[in-house]
Amino acid sequence: MKSTSSTAQVRTTIVLLVWVSTALAQSTWVEFQATERSEERNLLTGMTHTLRESVGWRKDGSHVRIRELANGVASGLRTVVEFQTAKRTVVDPLTESITTYPLPAQAVARMRIAPQQCASISGGTVRAILGFETVQVVFNDPAPTTLASGNPAPLLYQEQWVAPSLNCYPLLTITTVIEDGKEISKKVTEVLDVKLAPLPDSLFAIPSLYSERSPSAVLDEYDRRRHSDRK
Repeated sequence: MKSTSSTAQVRTTIVLLVWVSTALAQSTWVEFQATERSEERNLLTGMTHTLRESVGWRKDGSHVRIRELANGVASGLRTVVEFQTAKRTVVDPLTESITTYPLPAQAVARMRIAPQQCASISGGTVRAILGFETVQVVFNDPAPTTLASGNPAPLLYQEQWVAPSLNCYPLLTITTVIEDGKEISKKVTEVLDVKLAPLPDSLFAIPSLYSERSPSAVLDEYDRRRHSDRK
């Protein structure tokens, strides 16, 4: 059976982009920091992948995501999206690398205004999570499609509970991939805590001594250092 990992990741990315693009409309973003825990389980193989990440937003829409643990292993990978510089920078402490991407003009324009109240998206289904009112947003794949191989494409079902008072940020996300009428993978991302406070500048600081590298060069540097450590 064909692996659906890449398909699920692409479609999840599309869902998140839709959420961002449809969520915009106040003048100032709410500043906060949160800790997330994700667990993705392949129901065919029984394999489980876990992540622990922290995220945060500034009033101008700049935000940061830090990968603290990946399957229990320390990472520290940090992605900084900065409104003032119109750049997205990935900082990798394991290889002392940075990878910089310019933000498209449309992305910068969207950061100028904070997300609108998202209660109207849900149809009124609400629940409290961590003391915040959240609204249910459900995404279903459209009608089944067929891959080039002739096999039916996996379907994606995603349920999010987004907090209007936190820039429509999801406090709980459940993503299910279905193939041939059966669930083949499920990913649950839950927020463990939320702190309403300004973010320290250190979270957005880009190390001046790190080297600019492409994604492939970062992987090469990681392999080089790993092999060097074994000698």
